[in-house]
Amino acid sequence: MEEEYAALLTNQTWDLVPRPSGCNVVTSKWIWTHKRQPTGFVDPARPAMVCRLNKSLYGLKQTPRTWYSQFTMFLVTLGFTEAKSDTSLFVYRHGDETAYMLLYVDDIVLITSSQHLFQRIITSLQ
Repeated sequence: MEEEYAALLTNQTWDLVPRPSGCNVVTSKWIWTHKRQPTGFVDPARPAMVCRLNKSLYGLKQTPRTWYSQFTMFLVTLGFTEAKSDTSLFVYRHGDETAYMLLYVDDIVLITSSQHLFQRIITSLQ
């Protein structure tokens, strides 16, 4: 648990802010009873503060969109461009090499003009 908490802090997943008036704050619900609060759950210096999320976490409504945005930016760094006719289609053209990548939820279809290009893209994705 400490490792996961440290990763959330490293990724700047939230900021502590005063509780906004007129806003619903996501509450927590204990499933098991603890004899003491685990380390890192309450800041003793600021117990009235709440967390405002800066980044999506697994399971939130905006998570798929965040994943898609991050993946799209990565594909652009590889030289792919997003098709104007279909936002799930990405095209790579460089000289005589061509690749088409189609995304659907968590599935990818990759078609390339050569086995060498296919291997380069797969290696980049790993």
